[in-house]
Amino acid sequence: MPSRTVMPSRIVIEEPRTGMSITRFDVQQRAQHILIIASFFVLAITGLPLKYSDRAASEWWMAVWHGVDNVRTVHHYAAWVMIAACAYHLMYILVSRPFSTAMLPRFQDVKDFVQDMKHTLHMSKEPPQYDRYSYRNKAAYWLVYPGATVIIATGFILLYPTGATSLLPGWTLPLALIIHSDAAILAIGWIAMVHMYFAHFSRHTIPFDKSVLTGRVPVERYKEEFPLEYARIVAVEGLPVPSAREMKQPEWDARPEWEEQTEFEESLDEAESATIMSSRLERPRSRLVEQPFAKPYVLPVLSSSVPVTSEKSEMRTMACPECSTAVHPFAVMNETEQYRCKNCGMVYYTPAGCETS
Repeated sequence: MPSRTVMPSRIVIEEPRTGMSITRFDVQQRAQHILIIASFFVLAITGLPLKYSDRAASEWWMAVWHGVDNVRTVHHYAAWVMIAACAYHLMYILVSRPFSTAMLPRFQDVKDFVQDMKHTLHMSKEPPQYDRYSYRNKAAYWLVYPGATVIIATGFILLYPTGATSLLPGWTLPLALIIHSDAAILAIGWIAMVHMYFAHFSRHTIPFDKSVLTGRVPVERYKEEFPLEYARIVAVEGLPVPSAREMKQPEWDARPEWEEQTEFEESLDEAESATIMSSRLERPRSRLVEQPFAKPYVLPVLSSSVPVTSEKSEMRTMACPECSTAVHPFAVMNETEQYRCKNCGMVYYTPAGCETS
C-alpha cells in the first residue's frame, strides 16, 4: 500500500545546541487528542459516582458538585464534546490528502508482535523494527472504534429514554445502562493500566510523553522507537544526522571510547590523522545515516569510504560552525564529505563538490 509522503518540515531545530526533533503529530491531530483526553477525564470523574452512587466517596464527590443533577449535566456535556471530537477525527481522516494508510493493519504487525514476544522473553536479541506505528499503536487505535460505538449508542438510549422506548422494547433501558457503565469501566481500566504504561510510563517517555502537546519527538528517541520511518525521513529530506553534541546524546548512546581523539592523534600530521580517522569509519557509528538500517542506533558505513588525500584536503576547507577553526574533510562516502574539527571535536557533513571556504 502507498505510504503518506514525508514532508521536509517534519524535522525541526528547536533552538541552538538543544538538539533536533521530528514532528510526529500535526496541530489538528494534537487538538483531537486533547479533546478526547479532556472529555474522557470529565466523563470518568462524573460517571463513576453515578454508577457507584451508594458509596460514601460518591456521596462526598457529588456534594462537591452540589448535587447529582449537576454531575449528570456535566457528564452529558462532556459526552457531547467527545462525540464532536470523534466526528472531527473521522472528517480529518476522510478529507486529508494524501490519504494515510500508515494505521491500517498489515501482516507485518503480526511478525512484529512475534518478534517483540521473542525479544521480551530473551529468545532473540533483535527487537522489532517499527515503521510509523507499532502494532501496539494500531491495536489501541482500532479498539477505540467498537468501544466508542457501544458507549455512544447506549448513551443515546439513556439520554433519550422516551424516544428510545418508542422504537425499542422497554427492557433495552436497563440493558443499555449495564452495557454503558460496564463498557466505561473497561475503557477506564484500559486507559489507566495499558495505554498510560506504554504511552507515558515506558523508558522513552516517563513520566509524560510531551509529544501529545508539542507534536515533536526527539531524534534519538525516534531512531530507537521507529527506526524504519526515521531512515525514510532522513533519506527523503536529504538531511545529515546531527553530531553527538547537537543531538545531546544520552549516556547510554555516548561516544565510544575507541572514537575519542587522543593526545597522540592530535600530534600527528594531517595525512596520518586522516588515514586513522577514515579507518575508524569502518566501524558502525550511530551518527552516520547512509541507508535504511536494520538495527536501532547502528548504521553501517560502506566500505567505499576512502581517506581524503592532502591535496584534496587543501582544495576544500571550511570554517567549523562551532569554533570557526579552519578544517579539512577526512573522508568521502557516497558523495558526502565528512569533517571533524580538531579544536572542538564537532563532526558534520556536506555534499561532496559544494563550494566551501
